[in-house]
Amino acid sequence: MATVRPEILDGASLSNSADGVETVRVFIVENVTGDAKTKMINAILAPGVPQLGEAHPGKPDIFVKSHSVAPIDPKTFRIEAHYKPLDWDEKEPDDTEPPEISISTTIETVTTNFDRDGKLIEVEYSGQALDAEGNYITKDFEPQTVALEVQVPVTRLRFSRKETTNSYLKNRQNKGKVNSQTWLGDPPRSWLCTDISSDFAGDGWKVSYEFQLADERRLEQGGSLIRTWDATAVFTNPATGRAVRGATIGNGILLVPYYQEADFNALLLGLP
Repeated sequence: MATVRPEILDGASLSNSADGVETVRVFIVENVTGDAKTKMINAILAPGVPQLGEAHPGKPDIFVKSHSVAPIDPKTFRIEAHYKPLDWDEKEPDDTEPPEISISTTIETVTTNFDRDGKLIEVEYSGQALDAEGNYITKDFEPQTVALEVQVPVTRLRFSRKETTNSYLKNRQNKGKVNSQTWLGDPPRSWLCTDISSDFAGDGWKVSYEFQLADERRLEQGGSLIRTWDATAVFTNPATGRAVRGATIGNGILLVPYYQEADFNALLLGLP
């Protein structure tokens, strides 16, 4: 019958990184029976050798992920048990488990009538013009308000977690909606849920959540910075078709709450 010597340190190792602890334990198995096809398998299966999926006795959140086997003599084998944290698809489904997080930034084009200080963008011009008598004179023309297309960096968040059910109901309840309550430290209506999807993963579902953070902006000169997915409507002069000067929120500037709301706190997501 195969016997396992006490664990040895020769060849053992441990590394610690942002991905977690990984370690190697080394065992010597003696008196292994079988032929050339089965001896190494029998050595791995010997009582006392940690098996695949078995937790580390001193750190129960890492598990045997693989073995390495090498013969010492025809009946004696050296076995390395390699421990690592579980990947998401190896974990038990848990709707409350802290999710994996991915943060990215994209550049999007938006149209605005306001500069960084909330001042209406105006173009002034002074030049030659004909007077009533046909003479050229220097004239200060009426300033023109303009709308500009600008490039804005947009923060995106993606959460992934192995859960017990698919994302159908969560998708219907949250996708295309903004946060109704403070979420991740940001005020209501500042985060938009752009997608919730899921893929079957054996004993559970890999559910992915995607959100986009609204750009922070000023909508009136001297006003506070506002972070919201509400659309902005600006009153225009019927004679010129351009935005009026001196507009303020509530008088010439209207925030339109287009998106419906949902409480994203109920999804049990968050940042560490």
